[in-house]
Amino acid sequence: MRRFTLPGLAIPLLLASTGALAADCAPAKLVRMVTQNSSPGIPADSFARQPKVTWRMGNGQARVEERHDPSDNVQMLSIIDVPRAWQIDLVSKSGEMMVDDSDPPTASLPVFSEETLPAEILAVEYGCERQFIQDAGTTHDRSEMKAGDVIKHSIRSGRWKFTIVTREGSDVPMLAVLSQDDKVVGAVRYLSYETLESTPAGLFAPPPDVSITSPK
Repeated sequence: MRRFTLPGLAIPLLLASTGALAADCAPAKLVRMVTQNSSPGIPADSFARQPKVTWRMGNGQARVEERHDPSDNVQMLSIIDVPRAWQIDLVSKSGEMMVDDSDPPTASLPVFSEETLPAEILAVEYGCERQFIQDAGTTHDRSEMKAGDVIKHSIRSGRWKFTIVTREGSDVPMLAVLSQDDKVVGAVRYLSYETLESTPAGLFAPPPDVSITSPK
């Protein structure tokens, strides 16, 4: 497994060649989502809370778009089109390409990616939230809220619990929550979630005006 991370990127992109985690998530249609890290302890005005746009197609294509980070004067873009992956700064118009020569390489985008998490939680990926909701091992609990009734779709693994929240009667994710010993330690808010019929041209390739280098 080869890990690609970008400065300030809360959603690491992986190229993985083995294991069920890499093979299970492969959306048949393009999924576009806008998410916001709403985890406890992150200041409301920090860059870490800025929304990100994530695109996911199959098990080999992914794209994560960040906003401009004024503190470092960078705007990071990460793209995977296996076996290649690019890390790009849109401010400097420069980037780096990496190639995974494993067979077969795949892209993986776990919602919560800390390596110490149980495999069942690492297996829940961006773009495959509906697959998680429909899984036989997922439990479903209805809760009443002022804004309307919601369903909490959850799994437990030891001290950990992972939950995706949807509105009652919908499979569109609103919120993903990670809990340890029933205390929330991570949260991702879905600002939008769409399944698209077509893929925009050049979505999984570097912008033409960017200078790309390869690591030595």
